[in-house]
Amino acid sequence: MTGENNAKKTPGRGKGRPFKPGNPGKPKGAKNKISKNIKDNFEAVFEKLGGIKGFCDWAKENRQTKGAFYQMYSKMLPTNVMLEGDLPIIFEVSEKFMPKKKDPDARK
Repeated sequence: MTGENNAKKTPGRGKGRPFKPGNPGKPKGAKNKISKNIKDNFEAVFEKLGGIKGFCDWAKENRQTKGAFYQMYSKMLPTNVMLEGDLPIIFEVSEKFMPKKKDPDARK
């Protein structure tokens, strides 16, 4: 072997120029075929496993599966949200997630 690349080259496509002038390429947000096939297969299996009810039953099995559900769900939430207009922003803090306060009289 001489180390040469014997792959066929597409005429008119040089390095760094995947499309001919005037061709915008893949539309923004378009899914590739493999991703679409994987999503379709995943949805088919989801339905065969009981759909939403089956997923709920699985998540309720124990703390580990419930935690796995919330971990998956949190990865699907958007990381950035753009809001326009005069919308009130309300922050609500639940005591459930606040650290426990130590009682200063407990040492006495």
